[in-house]
Amino acid sequence: MKGDLERVLFDEPAIHRRLDDIAAQISNDYRELDLTVIAVLHGSLMFVADLLRRIPLPLKLDCLSVASYHGKAQSSGEVVFKLATASPSGGGQFDSLDDFKRRVPLSKEELRTLAELGALNCLAEHRRAAMWRVEEQAPEALFAVAGIGDPGSSTITLSPTGTTDPGYNVPLAPMTLPERVRADYQTMNLTIGPHPMKLLRERLPNIWRAIDLPQARHGATVQIAGNVICRQRPGTAKGFVFISLEDETGVSNAIVDPNLFERFRLLITEEAFLLIEGEVQNSDGVVLIKTREIRPLAHEELASSKSHDFH
Repeated sequence: MKGDLERVLFDEPAIHRRLDDIAAQISNDYRELDLTVIAVLHGSLMFVADLLRRIPLPLKLDCLSVASYHGKAQSSGEVVFKLATASPSGGGQFDSLDDFKRRVPLSKEELRTLAELGALNCLAEHRRAAMWRVEEQAPEALFAVAGIGDPGSSTITLSPTGTTDPGYNVPLAPMTLPERVRADYQTMNLTIGPHPMKLLRERLPNIWRAIDLPQARHGATVQIAGNVICRQRPGTAKGFVFISLEDETGVSNAIVDPNLFERFRLLITEEAFLLIEGEVQNSDGVVLIKTREIRPLAHEELASSKSHDFH
């Protein structure tokens, strides 16, 4: 390689001496201070790596990219600085959903699940926008290098924040709150949003919440409702069935006698949400509802978790 050079400005010993001098100066100046070394990508990395080996202080390394060509043959005259923490996958935070798809090796099905859960909302306007975007094909390499979208596809150029360009409208409305809760249950069997019963509580004024049942009078007739999370029929219970209903405040429990169970067997074993009316059995704050009537609690906004049955 040396034969290709007209002359050497600084030979290797001179570079090492200069590195030693710079490292000694930095070590002296920052002995009692927090030190962050910023490397300009990508030309300075080898120099900075040699420099850091000579600094006997705790420090943090960040990288700064500086660009003015932006994929073109000539400089635009506009210099853009961007701080990016170096990482093996290609550097720092994701600029866009397309950037995420390129750098993270996920299947299309995995991307669809993340989008439906709202995990990609930071890279799209809302869940359905992300679901739309994960189905788009990346632009061909020729157009990507040129810095433009592929005119033969629906892929669009993204703004620096990673959200969709304002001129591009995803033709899908955002999910409503009940739809988001339903999507959570369908993909994860749980939600960090409101419990489905919370969405209906104002429409169920006569239904007791699980948290309030210890205040119910023994022998009173009440109604409870919720997501069936457990159905039990112990062999020692002489045919009695125990049902646990979950609402936004906790779990309420009901007991169904054998005759009532046979009358409503299909309803009890198949419905995800139930409304039960019965007599309060309150013993020292432990409440059990002796079932008299039972019916499905059907509503389009309800989404349920899986029940653990007859264990």
